[in-house]
Amino acid sequence: MELIGETIKNILEDWQKNPRMVFLEEVLEELKRILNRRQLRHITPGRFYQGVLYFKVDSTPWLYHFNLYKENLLGKLKESLPIKDIRFYVGERDEKKAVAGGVKKKG
Repeated sequence: MELIGETIKNILEDWQKNPRMVFLEEVLEELKRILNRRQLRHITPGRFYQGVLYFKVDSTPWLYHFNLYKENLLGKLKESLPIKDIRFYVGERDEKKAVAGGVKKKG
């Protein structure tokens, strides 16, 4: 049993050191800071490629909403993340990457 516990601990430590996972956690924290709870239920960080951060949204009305909000969201994300642009696309929400619950935005 001790070997299994140690193996799990090692896997979790490696996972936490993975730059992609660390970056994803930073994105999630920024989204919680910037967006309200209702918005958080409809957006999931996708991939990050050549400075562009892609977000999956769960419907075309939310795609429209976030595109209207794009410049504001991009400006706020650029303050703390090394990104050049953000893009949105419609897709099924991935619960593992979804912003859980949500935290009321500051200010």
